[in-house]
Order: sequence, then C-alpha cells, then structure tokens
Amino acid sequence: MTATLAVLLVLALGAAVTAYHKADDADRQRLLAQSRQRAVQSSDLLRDDPEAAALVALDSYQMAHSVEARGSLLSASAAYHANQLTGHTAPVGAMAYSPDGQTLATASNDHTVKLWDAASHRMLATLAGHTSSVYAVAFSPDGRTLATAGEDRTVRLWDLASRHTRALLTGHVGSVWSLSFSPDGRTLATGSWDRTVRLWSVASRRTIATLRGHTSNVMRVAFSADGHTLATAANDHTVKLWDTTQRRLLTTLPLPSGIELSYAIAFSPDGRTLATAGGGRTVQLWDTASRRITAELAGHKNKVVDLAFVPNGRSLATVEEGGAVQLRKLSSQRPTTRVIEHADAMNALALSPDGRTLAASGGQAGSVRLWDLASGRPKAALPSLTDKRTSVTFSPDGRTVATDDGSVTLWQARPPRQLTTLAAPAESARKLAFTPDGRTLATAHTDHTVRLWNVRTGRPTATLKGHTTDITALAMSADGNTLAAVAGNGTVHLWNTATHQTTAVLRGHDGSAASLAFSPDSRTLAVTGNGVGDDGVVELWDLVSNRLTGTLPTRAQGILTAAFSPDGTQLVTAGIDHVVRLWDVKSRRATATFAGHSGTVLAVAFSPDGRTLVSAGYDKTVRLWDVTSHLTTAVLTGHTEAGVIGVLQFRRPHLGHRQLRRIRTALGHRRGGHRHPPLRPRPRQSLDTFPPESSPGRTRIPLLTGPSRRGHDLPGRDLGRVGEQRRELVPHEVHRSGDRFLGAGLVAEDAGRDHDSVPGVDPVVGHEAGDFAHERYEPLVDAASRLGWIGNPFVPSDCCVHGRSPRAGSGT
Repeated sequence: MTATLAVLLVLALGAAVTAYHKADDADRQRLLAQSRQRAVQSSDLLRDDPEAAALVALDSYQMAHSVEARGSLLSASAAYHANQLTGHTAPVGAMAYSPDGQTLATASNDHTVKLWDAASHRMLATLAGHTSSVYAVAFSPDGRTLATAGEDRTVRLWDLASRHTRALLTGHVGSVWSLSFSPDGRTLATGSWDRTVRLWSVASRRTIATLRGHTSNVMRVAFSADGHTLATAANDHTVKLWDTTQRRLLTTLPLPSGIELSYAIAFSPDGRTLATAGGGRTVQLWDTASRRITAELAGHKNKVVDLAFVPNGRSLATVEEGGAVQLRKLSSQRPTTRVIEHADAMNALALSPDGRTLAASGGQAGSVRLWDLASGRPKAALPSLTDKRTSVTFSPDGRTVATDDGSVTLWQARPPRQLTTLAAPAESARKLAFTPDGRTLATAHTDHTVRLWNVRTGRPTATLKGHTTDITALAMSADGNTLAAVAGNGTVHLWNTATHQTTAVLRGHDGSAASLAFSPDSRTLAVTGNGVGDDGVVELWDLVSNRLTGTLPTRAQGILTAAFSPDGTQLVTAGIDHVVRLWDVKSRRATATFAGHSGTVLAVAFSPDGRTLVSAGYDKTVRLWDVTSHLTTAVLTGHTEAGVIGVLQFRRPHLGHRQLRRIRTALGHRRGGHRHPPLRPRPRQSLDTFPPESSPGRTRIPLLTGPSRRGHDLPGRDLGRVGEQRRELVPHEVHRSGDRFLGAGLVAEDAGRDHDSVPGVDPVVGHEAGDFAHERYEPLVDAASRLGWIGNPFVPSDCCVHGRSPRAGSGT
C-alpha cells in the first residue's frame, strides 16, 4: 500500500512539474507574441511620434528580449534624435531673434527648436524635449532664457548657456499657441487652446494668474512696452486688453465686421499702437489710449497670417497666406508699400533687432529664408529637409562628424553643433575619410581629385591628383600612412599622407571597381566591383609588394562592399544578391552566410570587438548579426525617405583611464552602488496603469517596476501619448551623483533625415553623454538603459548609419 502511494505521489509530482513547465512555456510564448505585437505598434508610431514609440518599444522589450523588441527599442531611440545634424524636417511655425540679434530660434512641427547663428547662418544647437509640434518660441529680455511651447501642452524654459531645460511649466489642458515675456523678464504669458491665458512667475516657475474670458482658443499674446497691458487674440473674433498689475480685463476691442478669426497682434515699440489681423485682407491699427482704430491697411491679395513692427516703429511687416511679405511705411506724409514675394506659403516671420533682416518660414520642408529689408532681396536660406546628406563619417575619437551633401560640413558630435563648412573649388563626390589621429579629413571631388583638410582650421592642406574618372571610394589605412582612392574604371591610386606623393597605382578590376577596405595591419587592400560586368570577385592586394595576391571567388555578381574584422582574420562581403558572406582571409573560404535583407546590400561593418556585424542597403533596414551564432540580433528601421542606406560606421569612443574604470563597473550593471540586474519576463503591468494626467510633482512608473523591484523616478520628460494616456517622468533621485553616465550611440541617416548619436542605448561602453545632476533630460530609453534596467540591447560601440540615393550607372 505504501509503495503504491509513493508511486502515485511520484507520478502526481511528475505530472505537476510537466504541467508547470508547459504553463511556463505557454506564458513565455504569450509574452513573446505580445512583445512582437508591441514592437509592430512601436514601428507604426516611429515616424510621427518617436517618444511614444520609445515607450511602447521599452514595454515590448520588457515582455521578452526578442529580436523585434530590441530592434524597435533602438530604432525609437535613434528616431528621437533624427534631425540633429540637419535643418528642420517639418514646417517651421514660429521664430524669434535674440535681443542682441546674434541668434535666431526656429520652432517646428518636427518637435524640435533649433538655434542658428544669425551672421553665419550655422546651426548652433537643436533643443529636443517637446513631444509634439512646437508652436511658440520667445527669448527673455536679457537673452539668457528661451521659452518654447506647443501641442504637448507644456511650456519649457531653456538655459541658453547650457542649452538644457531649466523648467517645465504645466497647467494648460490644451495646446499652447503663444508666448510673450514681460519687458522686465519676470513674467511669462501663455495662450492656449483651452481658452485661457496664464501668467507665470519666471523665478518661481508657478502660475500667478489665469485670465479667462475668451470663448475660443487663444492664438496670440503680447505685452505692451511698459508691461502694464497684455493683449490677447483668440479665434472667438475678439482681441482683449488686460491689466497685468491687477490681472483684470480692461476692454474687448470691437473688431470690424468680416474678420473671421483673430490671430495676429503686435504692439509698436512705443506701446501707443496695436496692430491686429486675422482671417481678412486688412490690418487694423489701434490707439491703445483711446482704444479706437486709427487706420486700416488694405492692399493685401490674401489673408494676413502674421505681422510685426520694425524696431524703429516706422514700418509694419505683414505676411500673407499666399507667401508674400509687405513692408509698409506708416508715415502719414508718404506711405509706401514694398512687396517681397516668397515661393512658399509662409507660416511665420521674425525681424532682427536692427531692423535689417526679415526671417520668413514656409513650405513643408522646414525652409527658412532671410531677406534684406533695404533691398527686398533674399540673402540666405537656412538648411532644411531639402538638403540631402549622402555621406557621413565619424572622426576616430568620435568627437567630430563630417557630412556631405555636395559640400562638406564638420560637426561637433556632442552636443551636436556645426563647426565649419569646407570651402572647396569643386563639388564634393560624397566620399570622406579621416586619418586615424582625426586631424586630417580626405574628400573626393567631381574634378577627379582628392583634397586633404586640416580639421581644426577647416583649411585645405593638399590636392591629390591622378584619377581621370569619377572617384567611387576612399579608404585610409589603419596606420594613417596611406590613402587609397578607386575610380569607376577600376584603377586604385595610393598616396603617402605625409608627402602627398603617389606610391602606387593598382590596376585589377576591369572598369568596375566600387569599394575599398584596408586590413587592420595596413598590409592588405580588398577591392570590390560595382556590379556592372564584374564576376563577383573580390581582389586582395599586398601593399608591401603592390601585387595581387589572391581573390575571393564569391560566385555572386555584384559584390559592392567589403570590410575586415578587427583582428584581420575575417572579411565580410555583400552586394546585389541581398546576401552577406563571411570569409576566412587565410584560407579564402566562406565560413558563414547571412540572409535576411530584401534588397541590395550597400554597406557592412564590424563592431570594434568583432562580435557583431552590421549590414544595410536598399531595403532601408539595418541588420545586426551575431558573428558567432550567425543569428540576427536586431533589425533597425526608421529610414522612410527616398533613397537607400549607403554608409555604416561604428563609432570608436575615446576612452581614458576614468572611462575604462566606468566600463568595468558597468559590466556589473552597477550605478552609484545600486545594482540593477537585466530585466526578465515577469507578470505584465499594462501601460494603462499610468494615470490619465500626470501631476507636476513626482510620478511612480509601473512600466519600470516588477514584483521584486521598487519603482524608480526617471529624468523629466513628457513622452507623449499612447492612446489617450500621458506619462510625465521626473528627475531621478538615487543616482543624481554628478557622475556622467556611459552610453553607446547610433547614428543613422537617409536622404533627407539624419539621426544623431543617441546616448544611453548600451549601458556597457560608449561616450560620456549626460549628467542627471545638471538635469540633462534624455528619452526614456536612454535613461532606462543607463540605469541598467534594459540589460544590453545594443553592441559595445556606436554605429553610424548613412543613407544615399542610388548612384546613376551603379547597376544596382
């Protein structure tokens, strides 16, 4: 009897264990399916709402560490920084000059605000923080603070010295359309879709008054010169004047009949005149003392959408819906009008403090043009989406980025800032290469020459000649002594970078060479064809004897790209057949095949440790492969514009002793003495557990908590809306130690959309990218990875991805 019971007990236990394992497997499969579904949802949000895409992607990664989840997480993080090295990628709806006239700020529907040098027209910085379109921008009177606001219902105050968010003002329950500082800079007025006007104390960052009275969304607010009167215009067909001292309504101006809306107002510099317009073809001038119309300015062909007084108060500039700008002299003796035509429908204007320059925005590509008011002629155009970056490369230390759209521009990598544009006599051929010390940049040009540039000064140091046809690729040897350039006719020229003399001319591929790759020891050069008439052979040249020592018989026509592994023992090739192949260099045999791309592969690269392989091309995806297992570890998306991804590069961080010490610490996932193990599948906590509306105070975040983990507070950022839920993340306490956190960065770019380095994707290695103690706010993905919550979804380095349009005659 006892034996029978024992056997039954063992069978029952076995059945229970089997059932448990089946249930556990079923739960894992369910989480995996949900993770993949979330990854698809993140991809759908990626283009229009990258902040929400990041939130959904992180949720996907927490469910299961699937390939799809990892790819969506990295793609969302990269998309957030998608236009750091370009102009705006969406219409510009607001602009403002700094009080000293040296800086122009532009706000756009691409969720960013950009700062430009008003004299050189160079981009100084991109301010990222808003989670939707930015509708308003204003400088404080002392020029130290910039206020921005938009569709995400928040107002941000930026410290222009550090270019960090100084304060986040919340309270409006609708889009914020307008901003205005009082003349003394102590008060900020905001007008919103919620029909209210709020007055904020800039010092305490609190609402000091809420002005109610409008029955529709408030489109414009403006302080008088003495700061005692505030004018507000709304779509309820009214303009109201408020006493800012007593915070009460003074009067409602009786607008003329026929005016549909009221969304353009401006006080004259002396405060005696108020100009109003909206929905009609006339502008009303009001005497602010008598509150009566003193003049109506007609003659506009279309509706007036914006206006501004010239600083001397003698002229008024108006913008028409069709794109024309009128500059009207207000003198009663000799009134004159000059029309400045604009090719695009305008959205906004700004006048420089000296009254000499008018900035006008228009079009869907984020274009901004600067006009000379004296002559009425255009003087400059700020970069926009129409400027196509078709080549990009990091300097070896990762501190400088070179981009090429026909002219070569050097950028500071972090924070992104334009340094200089190289002045070459011939158009660039969109081929770039840094020397290993980062001091020299080589560029190929359409006149068949290669130029060397001093990176520090931006001046040319040499012009290398020899080619007679278009140069298709450049490569710099690892020791920095040799520069190679190959032309479409298959000829490879080698130059000594010190003497600038030709050291060899290699002739192998018969009229079909496309790419070059040096081995790490600088002794071997791999040359591939361009897919036109070649047999798929990759040539290997010995650079000591300058002889062809062997070939790789790929048996696949159109091998377009190749790269050596960091140890030089392997070579990766790819091309027209969509397949990536790994070769043993010594035996010259293929050791692995990677399939997954749906189009021609134009670029490949190894991570610095050789464990990860990256490929990209016509299908506009970037695939990460594990070199050992030969499996895909992530698929990165986000390139949606015309063109293809044509350049890949891993950024090699410049690491000192202190950084290396941090890497060893990061390998244990420790931050400030607190250990955060990688996430594992756990009972789900839905995104819907977030409160519908976050408070300005601290907020618990269930998304980042589990049964065995406390909730944590993250650096402040409103990450937008998933469904109708909003998340407000506020500064983290435990880790505000002042240490700067490490993180890898992904750079990606296609024809018209650039992705700058994204810090914090990899908590293991990378560059110094942020300081929570200085309230440098980053996206949720960055913050979570820095604190070790999402394990290691990336590879131990930075990767640069770059898109280009298909080259005519490439055969691909």
